[in-house]
Amino acid sequence: MNLRYRPEIDGLRAVAVLSVLIYHAEFSLSGHPVLKGGFLGVDVFFVISGFLITSLILTEWDRTGRFSILNFYECRARRILPALFAVMFASIPAAWAILYPRQMIDFVWSLAASLGFVSNYFWYDLLGSYGAAADALHPFLHTWSLAVEEQFYIFFPLLVAAVLARSGRLLLPILAALAAGGLGLAEILTRLDWSLSFYGLQSRVWELAAGALTAFVMRHAPDRGARPRRDAWLAGAGLALILLPMAALPVNWHHPGIGTLPAVLGTALVLRHAGGGDPVTRLLASPPFVAIGLISYSLYLWHQPIFAFARHLELDPPAWQKLCWIGLAMALARASYLWVETPFRDRRRTRLRPLVASLSGSTVLALAFVGAMLATDGLKARLPGLIALYGKNEFDNEALRDRSWTVLDALAAAAGEAGSEASSPSPFEARGLWFAPAPPGPRVLIVGDSHAKDLFNALALNPDLYDGIGLARFGMHARLPDDQIETLFAAPNLTAADIVLLSFRYSDRHLDRLPQLIERLKAAGKTVVLATSSAEYDLIDGMPVFDWYLRSSRAAFDPEALGRLAWSRRASHIAAINDRVAAIGRAEGVAVIDKIAPICDAARQSCAAITDDGYKTFFDYGHFTLEGAAYLGRRLHALGSLPF
Repeated sequence: MNLRYRPEIDGLRAVAVLSVLIYHAEFSLSGHPVLKGGFLGVDVFFVISGFLITSLILTEWDRTGRFSILNFYECRARRILPALFAVMFASIPAAWAILYPRQMIDFVWSLAASLGFVSNYFWYDLLGSYGAAADALHPFLHTWSLAVEEQFYIFFPLLVAAVLARSGRLLLPILAALAAGGLGLAEILTRLDWSLSFYGLQSRVWELAAGALTAFVMRHAPDRGARPRRDAWLAGAGLALILLPMAALPVNWHHPGIGTLPAVLGTALVLRHAGGGDPVTRLLASPPFVAIGLISYSLYLWHQPIFAFARHLELDPPAWQKLCWIGLAMALARASYLWVETPFRDRRRTRLRPLVASLSGSTVLALAFVGAMLATDGLKARLPGLIALYGKNEFDNEALRDRSWTVLDALAAAAGEAGSEASSPSPFEARGLWFAPAPPGPRVLIVGDSHAKDLFNALALNPDLYDGIGLARFGMHARLPDDQIETLFAAPNLTAADIVLLSFRYSDRHLDRLPQLIERLKAAGKTVVLATSSAEYDLIDGMPVFDWYLRSSRAAFDPEALGRLAWSRRASHIAAINDRVAAIGRAEGVAVIDKIAPICDAARQSCAAITDDGYKTFFDYGHFTLEGAAYLGRRLHALGSLPF
């Protein structure tokens, strides 16, 4: 399965991996990204991969008249798994020392998903869930692209071998159909569900197929070098088609789809026409580019864990630190290439049986660690310093986020239903009847997003203060989608409710629809109450105000100073939005609940980032912990804020 070595392809790999590193490092000049479309480096890798794999298959077929799928998968295992395990085992100690329990759970699941080569769909599911951490904080996020390639390798070699066995002439139209049809599918899916399109194999097949098509054309029309001037111009045009979108293409502009087409076409042109004495070949085949290209796989593997763990320690570091990240990634990639990749890819140095034994043992060890972390829920005891510092408070804000849903989830579980969602109605909310037949007080349906969940908790956690009031919740996005509104008006809870309390994280572009919903609810005989947006606070070094202040002050912790700090970190745009909400309430003749007044005291210029019994009030920019929600409920009652 040998091919003639082409150093310019390694140089093209260098362009691809460096663009990804620069993009993920998030360098900027005057507030503008240095390489806005650097993510296209992954697409360049896909085209190169499709090209090389198809070239190998065709070369073996031409030489022997057959294709060994077992030999193919052995080569893939030698190429991919040893370096992946090296990075994985090096990342585990960093995760042990740095990640909080909920973050550790996500981390170990990502390890398992990467070993099963399904991490693209794992990340689609995880990152699409409510409250997921930012992409840049996940050490193994980048393995989604490995999963795409491995899923492609499951069916593609078998397809090519089957077609060649029947008639080689059929391969060209099949590859062309995969490339063209896949591009069309990617464009459609990108418009319907961008995240699924980004991570899914179905939207990346055409890029791999484009590389395969290039290999087929070169095999059957081997005229590269016959027309040097043409090849030079086309190779130059190809490199330009790669680099220009990298400099300017936004990630969400028809990508993957027609926005990706220039980079894919450019890669195919370079593969097809470079290799002579042209300037593009001289550049890409130069020693610096080749040196980086040779370690590009290891460099790609190492960079994301380094970047992610570093960001856990400092979310927005200066540029010089990011350059150090890249330097460290290159050093580790070089070592990995020399001491891991090269020995395992050489069949004379690593025979098949030791290979299988080492990969099997590594898999068992990795899965054992995954199992141990899942069994201990991330093993909070790993971090005794934080446990001591926080005392009765929880330091893991993702755990606090999950707990904030437990009141609603317990109600759903008691009815045998799935839990609530942030911005859409759960089946239990859409079809269930939560109210008792004849509660002594009014039946209140709280409609809204995750901030409506906080208000539900505020009342539900204070049953002594709100005795006799029936409570139900209906999840809805702040943009008030038509389908969710129709589901609301068909819900048994709305039919039974006396009062509908609307509570959202409002934005200017969504408020115009609010009066229409209020009018329709009033026409249905419901008393409508509006709640303003909650106070929001700018994070400090990526941490909520309480966490940053506690870690900074330690023994000198002063609740009054914390309150003043929280006041100073209030998001300025909320006041204007709440003025609009209040104006809508007046125009519609409905009561308006101020959710900020119970927490923030303008006279004292202080906001309660800690409750009266010493607990953290909010776990992010403004969502309430369970203790914070209970405090909000007590304060609403003390101020007489609720009109029921």
